This record gives sequence, structure tokens and C-alpha cells, in this order.
Amino acid sequence: MSAAVRKTGVTRHGKKRKDESMKRKGLVIATVGFVLFIFHNSMFPASQSGEQSRFVTDLANNALSKMRIPAAVSEHMIRKTAHFAEYFVSGTLMTATLRAYRSAKRELLFADLFFLLLVPVCDEFIQRFVPGRGSSVSDVLLDFCGGVTGMLILLFARRQAKS
Repeated sequence: MSAAVRKTGVTRHGKKRKDESMKRKGLVIATVGFVLFIFHNSMFPASQSGEQSRFVTDLANNALSKMRIPAAVSEHMIRKTAHFAEYFVSGTLMTATLRAYRSAKRELLFADLFFLLLVPVCDEFIQRFVPGRGSSVSDVLLDFCGGVTGMLILLFARRQAKS
């Protein structure tokens, strides 16, 4: 046994396993935290959610104006972009988390797609009970597309990194 192993009690293989375990735990925490963030945003009443959207819309339009770009964004565009972006991040995190635990590609694709659809369905279900808000099938589809886009970009980037 080497002096380093005697001193620390950890072999290179054991350190790698511990690092992988920490990475997995970090991904789970990030993924669950982000999904909770999405659900938390869904619990804001329509009036408060609308204020946030108007604030971001005003920021975007002021920025376009300062850059002398003759365009304007609508609150609707901001809301839909936010939906897509939230689920893009969610899809990336979910895919990375699942792949940290499993390597069987067929199993993972089904699991990815299942969770990428489950979360927006739950999100829209939550909104049914929030004053002034409702659920929308088109939002579920948009959210799912954002998640799938995040998943595909992550998988493509990983494939490129391996080759």
C-alpha cells in the first residue's frame, strides 16, 4: 500500500467514485431546486406575474430603443420566451442528472421525455388553482419543446466532446 493511501485512506479509484457521487448530488440539488423555482413562479397571482412581465418588457423595449433598433417586444413574447428558457435550463439539468446515474440510452430517452413532459403538466396544474391564472395545453407544448431543445443540445455537445 502506498504512503498516500495509508495517509488518506482513499485510493485514486475511491476518490473518483467520491467525486462522481458529489457531482450526482449537486446535479440532483440543482435540478430539484430549478423545478421548485418553476413551480414557485407559477404560484404568483396573475397580477403579480403580469407586473414581472411588464417590467421585463419595458427593460427590453428600452434597450432596443437605446440601440436605435426600430422594434418592440410584447409582453406575450416575453412570457413565451421565459417559458421556453426556463424549460430549456430544466431540460438540460434533467438530462445531465439522469445521465449521471444511468448509461442505458433507450431507458434514458424515455425517462428524459417523461420528466420533460411531467414537469410542465404539473406546472400548468398548479396554475389552475392560482387567482387569475389558468392552465394551457399550448404552454405545456412550449415548455416541453424548451426542455427537449435543452436535452438535445446537451446530448449533441457531449457527443461532440467525445469525438
